[in-house]
Amino acid sequence: MHLALFLMLRVASAAALGGVVGLERTLRHKVAGLRTNMLICMGSALFTVISLEVGRETHEPTRIMAQIIPGIGFIGGGAILRSGLTVTGLTTAATMFVVAGIGMAVGAGHYWIGVGVTPLILGLLYFLGKLEYRLTTIGQAYHYTLSTSRLMEASAAINRMLDELGVRADGLSSERKGTEHSIHFTVHLDSARNRELMRRLLELDGIDDIHASEEPQG
Repeated sequence: MHLALFLMLRVASAAALGGVVGLERTLRHKVAGLRTNMLICMGSALFTVISLEVGRETHEPTRIMAQIIPGIGFIGGGAILRSGLTVTGLTTAATMFVVAGIGMAVGAGHYWIGVGVTPLILGLLYFLGKLEYRLTTIGQAYHYTLSTSRLMEASAAINRMLDELGVRADGLSSERKGTEHSIHFTVHLDSARNRELMRRLLELDGIDDIHASEEPQG
């Protein structure tokens, strides 16, 4: 009975640590929030505990545990979504992966790893998120709308060009209007780099029309 309570404490501790990370995700309105991260962390701890306990009898303590990572990969894949021409949810999927690691550590009895890594994850998500936003929003915001009748070819060419220029496009999306397609995205550049971007866009094949406008600061 004492052992059962001790093992349940591990699972409950994992749920609490996963909940801390999940709360941050919920406050930032992410797909995987409080409940999801709690359950992932708790489930990882539970399967780790079961694996270790069953392993005492079968002498294969990692047999069940080894299936946790593929399982989390499957769940994380569901959080990665295609929005227009962009892919979102990679950070959410990566967070799930690390939260599962916390659950496994706590489930194995290494509380100090879980307790130590949890604030580290929060710091990375919060402070590096703000730093990334600042770095990618330096300069004036320009909103582009491009018209094309060959969406796939134009989209591929635009993505290649943006990669070559090292420009990050926010809100990349497309919509259809009859036989024409409109591609929308926003970039943050100084005026010189924006002129270079416009020049390169004008040279692309398959683009019928380009409209660029400055977005108000603040």
